[in-house]
Amino acid sequence: MFDGKTPNWYHFMCFFAKQRPKSVGDIDKFGTLRYEDQKRIQEKIESKLATGTTEEDLKDFSTEYAKSGKSTCKGCNEKIAKGEVRISKNDYDSGYAKMRGAIPMWFHVDCFVQKRDDLDYTLGAESLPGFMTLGVDDQKMLKEKLKKLDRKRKPKEGGDAVDGPSSAKQPKKEVDVEEEKALKKQSDRVFKFRGDLQKNLSKKELQELLEFNSLDIPPGESRILDLLSDCMAFGVPSRCPECKEGQLKLKTHGYTCTGNISGWTSCTYVTLEPTRVPFKIPQEFKETYPFLNNYKSVTKKRIFPKNLPKPSEPSTSANGSIGKPRPLDGLEIVFGKTVTPVEELKKKLTPLGAKIAPKVTEKTLCLISTAEEVKKKSKRVKEAEALNVHVVSEDFVDSLASGGDAATVDKFKIAPWGGDAGSKIEKYKSKSQMDRMFVKSGPSTMKLTVKGLAAVEPDSGLADIAHVYTKGDEIYSSVLGLVDVNRGTNSYYKLQLLESDGKNRYWVFRAWGRVGTSVGGNKVEEMDSLHEAKTHFKSLFEEKTGNIWEDRKNFVKQPNRFYPLELDYGQESADKKQLKPSKDSKLHMAIQELICMIFDMNNFEKTMLEFEIDLTKMPLGKLSKRQIQKAYSVLTELTELIKNGGSDNQFTDASNRFYTLIPHDFGMSKPTILKDDKLIEQKVNMLSSLLEIEVAVNLLKSEGETEEDKLHPVDFHYSQLKTDIQVLDRSHDEFSLLSKFVETTHAETHRSYKLEILELFKVVRDGEAKRYKPFRKLPNRKLLWHGSRLANFA
Repeated sequence: MFDGKTPNWYHFMCFFAKQRPKSVGDIDKFGTLRYEDQKRIQEKIESKLATGTTEEDLKDFSTEYAKSGKSTCKGCNEKIAKGEVRISKNDYDSGYAKMRGAIPMWFHVDCFVQKRDDLDYTLGAESLPGFMTLGVDDQKMLKEKLKKLDRKRKPKEGGDAVDGPSSAKQPKKEVDVEEEKALKKQSDRVFKFRGDLQKNLSKKELQELLEFNSLDIPPGESRILDLLSDCMAFGVPSRCPECKEGQLKLKTHGYTCTGNISGWTSCTYVTLEPTRVPFKIPQEFKETYPFLNNYKSVTKKRIFPKNLPKPSEPSTSANGSIGKPRPLDGLEIVFGKTVTPVEELKKKLTPLGAKIAPKVTEKTLCLISTAEEVKKKSKRVKEAEALNVHVVSEDFVDSLASGGDAATVDKFKIAPWGGDAGSKIEKYKSKSQMDRMFVKSGPSTMKLTVKGLAAVEPDSGLADIAHVYTKGDEIYSSVLGLVDVNRGTNSYYKLQLLESDGKNRYWVFRAWGRVGTSVGGNKVEEMDSLHEAKTHFKSLFEEKTGNIWEDRKNFVKQPNRFYPLELDYGQESADKKQLKPSKDSKLHMAIQELICMIFDMNNFEKTMLEFEIDLTKMPLGKLSKRQIQKAYSVLTELTELIKNGGSDNQFTDASNRFYTLIPHDFGMSKPTILKDDKLIEQKVNMLSSLLEIEVAVNLLKSEGETEEDKLHPVDFHYSQLKTDIQVLDRSHDEFSLLSKFVETTHAETHRSYKLEILELFKVVRDGEAKRYKPFRKLPNRKLLWHGSRLANFA
């Protein structure tokens, strides 16, 4: 829900009109379907893959003149010029396409011809939709380059690096007749039980059967029937042997655990042969339903098809190109003096997605050069040094061409400088189409205004008229995070109780989504009273975290629930110097106390702070030092796991904790499991950088601040007011007069308390007499009694 992931359901034929699964392995819970339905789906997929390009397939292809020069060829990663002939094939495999439907991938004609086997196009150019809209000369050119093939789709050995071995690209395997018979018999038996249960028992009775066998009740009647029919046919699977609590659930490739190894991480245990116990029927059910009375409990092994294809991975190439992800997608490389001709090096780098740039900039990943050029300090080498850009040898090109990672650039440097390559790659590498679709528009920084002890979320639309409700040190604001690297979850949930700055009005604001993307939403609800607002706020907090608000200081992370982040709204970095009256000051003690009260920095902070956060480094706000230190501990734990050979579950659990404590913007991609020394080192550097970030708190300052060191602190702040202040003696006539005013002008509506004058000050502000002079002769002057916030004086 929070990551924008919801299933889209189709009729059988509608599904294949929109999607192109590579094998039955791409269909979740395929093995739980009826045998006949499994065969129907399998035949449909294989019929699409086993033949050459059919008339039906042609709707996925087209040719035309490029309408602009903006489209990029998915073969060579170069722009297609306006007016040039281009050919497209619809993409169904990327995450973006699976969500939104087919999208065209455009190619230069020559690139399409080179890739036609990968693109499964066997017909001639004249069969392409749009062919007749081309000019005569272009039709002739296309027919010469794209001739009909006298064969069906060419099988590939082993599949490609992205999709893995695919049934589309393998020779057809012989059918195991005996296995097929056994699978059909097994399916008939399971669905006989399912049909009897569905026909005779109510949903409540189905649930009672599960409880009688100590089974967790899944949501929805269909899932209940799946579980019961499997247990009746084969026996009840025992609890997971790894996490000791999870119930095993039937999936296409085996039984998977639904439990958790901790509050942070789900269990990943999978088995084909769980230990089982006989399925039990309550006596009253046997007496009521004949088919249950005739049932004989057995424990049997469930048959899973041999060589069932694994799910294929979605295309992860940033620009949607064919084949494996390219290590240099969108990254800039500059050439200096090289031993190998530059054109030859370009031929190696361009297919890897690199952009060859003419000069060194802050976006440049590296300058490819020689030790001699570094020694001579050529112009480009000097530019690279000034911008802290790596200078590397040609060996880096060979490493990339052999499947190396761009992040290894540091190993090939031939100059002593070079910044954090990992951060640069993350910042400038091309985003996937999915990421570009959900990229957050707007500035990379955000200003927040703190009123009291917290900042009102700008998305609430109430920042100018409301503040976060607080009671003592209890702040009714919480930012929650949830990360699961196995599922690809990277969610946040924000919750605030807002109180009007003026009248007694209250709102509960909440926002949710995927970190760093536009996926999500928000809601503002006005409440009738403070009590109702508190109740709603606490209810939402408990629902999302599994913890009670009042007990949040003893927070225990619950499985599949959110965890609260500790944010710093500027209190940690603001000036905390306390002003105190002192004999060293030249001012009267009463005036000193007044100045200390006006310039009390703690009170001033609580009134209003404004600070700016870098959303690229802190997508959910500035984290407290304590939270960052917790993340350091997790990295230390991960280092020990690498050293001692930890299990996959341990690495996953620690990664989930780290990414929850330190929110990352992964776009729509899955978070990376932290199990590599280099990656851990990058994260340590990142935490060091976060600790150094100071919140820019804009406190009011004066021109005379440079004199601070020469004066006593109280005297210095007194000078900032540019005002002459004198203590009015209690024997003075004005003191008596003002005391009488305070007593006799006290409003009838405020009789529940009385005012007592502690001190009276005579105040003359610089320039005030001059400003008042033109109005001295005006009649009908009246005294104005007016209060003001202390911060207004400072």
